[in-house]
Amino acid sequence: MLKTLSIISCALAGTLVATELRVATYNVGAEFSGGSFIYGIGDPGINDHEFVIDVLDRIDADVVALQEIHFNDLSGNPDDLDSLAATLGYDHVFTDTASGAIDFNLRVVFLSRYPFLSTDTITSPPGAKEITRLLPVVRVDVPDTDADPWIISTHIKAGTGDDDKFRKAIELKRLAEYFGQQGILDDDPYVILGDFNPSGSSESFSLSDYNGFSSSLPGSFVLGNDVTFPVDYSTNIPSYFTTVSPVQLDPRQLDGSDATFQSGSTLDLILVSPSIAARPLASEVYDSVHDDSNVTGLPKAGLPLADSVSLDASDHYAVFADLTLAPPDPYMLTASGVPVTEDFEDFSGLREPVRWTSDGDAWLGADDGSSSVPGGRAFGTGSERAAGFVLGSSSRYLDAEFVNESSEILTLLDIDYRAEQWRSSLGGSADAISVELLAGGSATPLPSLAFTARTDLPSGPAAYFEDKMVRVGGLSVAPGESFNLRFNFSPGPGAGSPPSGAFINEIHYDNDGSDSGEFVEVVVGPGYVGALSDIELVLYNGNGGASYGSSHMLDSFALGTTTASGHRVFSKLISGIQNGSPDGMALLIDGVVSEFISYEGSFTATNGPADTLGSTNVGVIQNPNEPAGTNAIGLIGTGGASGDFTWDKILGLHSPGSPNAGQTFELPGLPPQGLGIDDLSVVFLTDSDGDGIPDSEDTDNDNDGQSDDYELGFGSDPLDPASTFEIELLPNGGSPSLSFPGAPGILYTIEWCDDLVSWQPLTTRLGVGGVILVPLPTDGERGFFRVMVGP
Repeated sequence: MLKTLSIISCALAGTLVATELRVATYNVGAEFSGGSFIYGIGDPGINDHEFVIDVLDRIDADVVALQEIHFNDLSGNPDDLDSLAATLGYDHVFTDTASGAIDFNLRVVFLSRYPFLSTDTITSPPGAKEITRLLPVVRVDVPDTDADPWIISTHIKAGTGDDDKFRKAIELKRLAEYFGQQGILDDDPYVILGDFNPSGSSESFSLSDYNGFSSSLPGSFVLGNDVTFPVDYSTNIPSYFTTVSPVQLDPRQLDGSDATFQSGSTLDLILVSPSIAARPLASEVYDSVHDDSNVTGLPKAGLPLADSVSLDASDHYAVFADLTLAPPDPYMLTASGVPVTEDFEDFSGLREPVRWTSDGDAWLGADDGSSSVPGGRAFGTGSERAAGFVLGSSSRYLDAEFVNESSEILTLLDIDYRAEQWRSSLGGSADAISVELLAGGSATPLPSLAFTARTDLPSGPAAYFEDKMVRVGGLSVAPGESFNLRFNFSPGPGAGSPPSGAFINEIHYDNDGSDSGEFVEVVVGPGYVGALSDIELVLYNGNGGASYGSSHMLDSFALGTTTASGHRVFSKLISGIQNGSPDGMALLIDGVVSEFISYEGSFTATNGPADTLGSTNVGVIQNPNEPAGTNAIGLIGTGGASGDFTWDKILGLHSPGSPNAGQTFELPGLPPQGLGIDDLSVVFLTDSDGDGIPDSEDTDNDNDGQSDDYELGFGSDPLDPASTFEIELLPNGGSPSLSFPGAPGILYTIEWCDDLVSWQPLTTRLGVGGVILVPLPTDGERGFFRVMVGP
């Protein structure tokens, strides 16, 4: 699925635009059936095979790396893998070899819509046998670009034992060494993807450590003699590389989770070269549970899949990314009067539009105006989109470059676009768009293109548009030079800064009989743009002050309500929450304790992230004789941050994932609007005399006082102020005559009269390029003469 942004202008035909490639990695290895795992894709017609097809067909990648293809999938003619590839339209298949691998049963393969320029396999060096499943390498011939990428797929050893981690370190060492061996540099386009199994804690192994667990290694394992100790294992995959510096992407499910394995782990990764990472890109973890429209997330093919498909297909989720291989050309103005237009059709909203730059990195996808969460997005539905922002407290901009590819000096422009308001907050901030033209190191404001949001529309999705147009003169952009258009999005007076923190909002820890349905609810403010995995909940036992149980990262919580203010309410069932007297919990953001609360008393933590900190007692408790499912403790009141609320008993049924009874979320200051730009048109116009009027509209293009039509008729040059048609009366003593220039091929008629009414022909002359002299009659008291063009 090679995708390019089309610019509606015949002048751009044949111009190279950004070349995009969609890649995917998918461990298809295990479907849980009949109490056991079934590996591989199996025969056509069985659920595993068909559900894998459904997922791959939906994400519609150009190149797919598959892991855990079983050797049975590769037998037969056609075999199961070839059948799957043919069904999906992948004409090119490359399978790694099993020769030299420790695992003979499971293989790593590539499917591609584009031909392979080369294929290779990463193996252990001669004399060694270290890699569980060999790593295939392909270079793919992507159309319309010379930036054909190297793509490597992995399936690194699983497990968390010392022997497992040692083997992982060696496999990753071999992967990293390949780049130096092949001379692949960071300026080259490369992609590394697959199942990396980055589990367990980091560790450094000495030779004695190795001798201690070497008996646990497979009998076929042979360590290369180039390996030196200590051998360091890390879950930070980019740290293994020395000759290149790959950038690890952060793909997410549509609920914000980064889990790629159905237990919640993140095992499958995509890394790219810095040259690719510097260009627009977007990624996603596909879970059919969240696939309910063609509006959210990366664009997909066909219709949403049933919730159960991903679970039925494999124990891993597919991970995919849209990468830009070649930088996009700027917009090209090739000829006077030929517009360059941009309609943002099919813009995903997950990154800047192609050819545009922006400040900030919060791009949130497609939105019909329902969301108030600050960030960039594609406003609209279907393929009809606009690019814009819901603003926080800071301004944002979109900027694009336009190059003069004509042979003329560009002096005059017509610019028009549609300013759009997709979200309204009644009585909210008067957010605004301003536009400026940047050329030659200076900025020219274009106030005619300014737009201010309406604040009198009902809150929620809106559809208010204004068409804006301006003519800009006084420019001097030589052929080959460029200018930029910058659209500035600014919050209006009184706009508030959206809360960016997170806080514990509701707790259920005790009830009559055996505790059931224990949960913690956490609210994340609309200004928070970090990863959910950077927010952590740690439980503390007030009897001794030590932490207990496992930490709970927020990406393991379920997202419930997203309020109109943009607050997200997450909840998680956590069995075994201590019953108080006292007990508590700490919430961390980026490793820093943001709050440490307790119930049924206060205490000081003695270990963990809250070590030495004293807890804040919330002051309300649950009684052990209250019915299960009722009377949690939580925050009530009105506001947007934790300090705006107070703790109270929440009477009645629990509401995990929803605001508490008696709680209203709102933003500080005036709430924002949602503004976008669409249907941009830029056209340069020839203006020969520099008067700000294009030649096509100017009646006197050389400003010599004679209209263009007049000059064309009488044979002078309408673009040369020194070329005019002038009549001169020569006395010539007593024999006067008329003198005027005679342009070649033009027939001049000289008429006369004595009353300025009764004109009569005097003579006709054909111009040959010189001065025409016409003797005039001298009889009569007076005479009037004129020159006409034509017979």
